[in-house]
Amino acid sequence: MLLHRFATQLLQAGTHIRTIQIVFGHKDVRFTTACTHIVDRGPRGVISHQGR
Repeated sequence: MLLHRFATQLLQAGTHIRTIQIVFGHKDVRFTTACTHIVDRGPRGVISHQGR
């Protein structure tokens, strides 16, 4: 549960889902997305890497 929360926080902070997949060692990105509690924020929720 703690890892799922951490993955969700990474995703909300703007970390790309593929990066999270690699860090967690998942073979399939679908498993990674299932483990994260994805929040649908719409197109305005996307964080630009240029804005960091």
